Amino acid sequence: SSSAIINQAKGIRYSFDKDSGLMYCSKLKEPISLKFTRAAIDNDIALSIFVSFYKLLTPVNICIRAEKSLKVSRISINSSLLTVEYKMNNLKKLIVSYRMLSDGGMLIEAETLPVVDMVKFGMTFGLYNDFCDISMYGRSENENYIDRKSGTKINLKSGSIEDFSHSYMRPQENGNHCDVRWMSVSNGSDKVKLTAMSSNLLSVSIQKNSADETDAAQHIHELPSFKTVWVNAD
Repeated sequence: SSSAIINQAKGIRYSFDKDSGLMYCSKLKEPISLKFTRAAIDNDIALSIFVSFYKLLTPVNICIRAEKSLKVSRISINSSLLTVEYKMNNLKKLIVSYRMLSDGGMLIEAETLPVVDMVKFGMTFGLYNDFCDISMYGRSENENYIDRKSGTKINLKSGSIEDFSHSYMRPQENGNHCDVRWMSVSNGSDKVKLTAMSSNLLSVSIQKNSADETDAAQHIHELPSFKTVWVNAD
């Protein structure tokens, strides 16, 4: 079988698919996957309106093509530690370690060496759509990115998905929050929590649609109905 159970603790079951490189968790609707792209923004597609082939040359589309080449090259297991070496175009090295914890949590460490500029380097996963109560400690007050974050204070904020995202006339990347120490998403009876475990703090967004669904829509009404809470952490 391509999928093997790695650990089970506190009723939470993890399994890693050696063919796809995805990490499955019994608490999640969609598995944990590596992510090197995001939904396009207006600046990404502006010139392609006039010169159609330019869209293929944008950093986002270069990363989309590279991401499709991602595959597992080597796996090692040492007790509760799973180390996976991946191969992907435009990367010299990509190693991800998954350490299963006795309380049912997971510690993830990732290391990469790109040969071209990266749009992003992180992970994404999906929760059931009743996980709508969010708390975040970081630059959580409004949308911010690494090149425009200093005007947003670091604070603790709680609210719904709408309080942590931003709707644009044309659906696109939105709702990122930098310097996040931790974020929790709850449905009232259960909770999923992300915590930065080093000085490299997280950039986090939470969405009602995946990046692929967002890219496929030209107007807000074309977005599919809300079925999954998508969590992105870089």
